[in-house]
Amino acid sequence: MSEEAFFIDEQTSFAIDLTAMTMDAVLSPVYHREFGLKPAEVNILLILSEEGICTQGTLIRRTGTYKMAVSRFVRRLEDRNLVCRAAYDGRADYWRLSVDGVQVSSRAIETIQGFEATILSGLSDDERRLVRDLLRRIRVAGKAACERPKMRRRYKTANFGLGSVRGGAPKIPA
Repeated sequence: MSEEAFFIDEQTSFAIDLTAMTMDAVLSPVYHREFGLKPAEVNILLILSEEGICTQGTLIRRTGTYKMAVSRFVRRLEDRNLVCRAAYDGRADYWRLSVDGVQVSSRAIETIQGFEATILSGLSDDERRLVRDLLRRIRVAGKAACERPKMRRRYKTANFGLGSVRGGAPKIPA
């Protein structure tokens, strides 16, 4: 075991978490006041602004949010006429911004750019690029550390170390 003292303030994960909470605390009221939206909803608008048309799967992957949460956010945005279904190919709905969604996302981009200009004003362009790159690398490494290999699912098969029996519980040997 390490004899070195542990200080939470010196932990990178703690610093990232505090930074994320600070950004959320600053931007949430702005998004609510300006657009009546949650940060995750604004993020979906911005992704659609960038992608043009995309599936819910793309939104899940890009936001890092659970499927059910993305469904709720998209439904709410659709109810507010900010997004609309672009197509359905028999497997997935494709979403795009509505005319109102384009206007809101444009205003959100201006808001974010102004906010970033303020908080990053003490950094050079190279330092800003470095921060973005480091955060991306940390995010990728964190995601890789959390991924588990997918297990094959055996339908209607029970296996309790006594052999597989289709359609029910294993037979107990006499």
